[in-house]
Amino acid sequence: MNHSMLAGGDRFIGRLGEIRVPFLVIHGRFDPNLSHAHGAALADTVANARMVTLDDAGHELNERDWDRIVSEIEAHIR
Repeated sequence: MNHSMLAGGDRFIGRLGEIRVPFLVIHGRFDPNLSHAHGAALADTVANARMVTLDDAGHELNERDWDRIVSEIEAHIR
């Protein structure tokens, strides 16, 4: 959770809705740091967002999810 220690991002607060490019949110259903609802809210805020839920995942990237993650990213950039 070290992101909160960063400075200089104030000018971007509240601007997610301005994003107009395709946007991919990959989120673990059991993330203990940022709930699944947080990822869903992000996807709902960005106009061209697509949400991918990793049903058995938490916050960390697990090797068992790599194939799906790579596949989703490849599909996204096409």
